[in-house]
Amino acid sequence: MIKKENYVKLKEKYGNIASWAIWDKPCKSKKNDNISGEKWCLNDDELMKNIKTKYVLVALNPYGGKNAKRSKKQDNTLPWKQNFHTSANDRKLRDAVRGTSLEGSYITDLFKRIPTEGQKSLKIKEKDIIKSVKELEDEIALISDNTILIALGDVVFDNLIKYLSGPYVIRKIRHFAYRYAKKKDGYKKEIKRLIQRLEKKRNT
Repeated sequence: MIKKENYVKLKEKYGNIASWAIWDKPCKSKKNDNISGEKWCLNDDELMKNIKTKYVLVALNPYGGKNAKRSKKQDNTLPWKQNFHTSANDRKLRDAVRGTSLEGSYITDLFKRIPTEGQKSLKIKEKDIIKSVKELEDEIALISDNTILIALGDVVFDNLIKYLSGPYVIRKIRHFAYRYAKKKDGYKKEIKRLIQRLEKKRNT
C-alpha cells in the first residue's frame, strides 16, 4: 500500500495529468461504457485501499487536441480524472487490466508536460527527454523502490532504457490505442501474457 504522505504529494503534483488503473464499473447505458465515471476517485482513503505499487504503467504523452480545453477546465475540480479516463481508447485499457495484477497501478506519461494531437507531432529535444525522465524518477520514488515499469509502446520503452539512471525492471506492451484489427480481446491477451512472463520469472 502506498504511504499516505506519498499519495498526497502525487496528488498535488500530478493529480491533473496522471492517474490510477482504477475505473467505475462498466455500464453499457452510459457514454463509452462509463469510462468517465467518478465514484472511484471521490474518496482518497477508499481509493488508497485499491492502489497497488508493484507496477507503473508509462504512456508517451497527453492528448492535446480538441478535448484539451475540457480537460483543462477539470484541473482543479477532480484529481486523477483528466487522463486515462475519458475516451474509447481508455476503455480498451480498462477492459484489459480489470481483474489482473495491473489493476490499481499508477499510470503516467513520460512526456507529461508536452501534450500533442498524436505521436507523429511530438518533437522532443534531448534536454527535454532528460528532464522528463528525471521527473518520472521522482514519481516512481513516491510509489515504490522496487516497482516494475510497463512501457506502453516502443518510443517510451526505448527512452526509458536509454535514459533511466536507476536499476529499474522495464517491460513493454503496445499502447492501448494500437489497432488490434479483428482480434477479439487482443490487448487483454497481450497483457495477460506479459503478466504470466513476469510472474514466472519471479518464481524461478
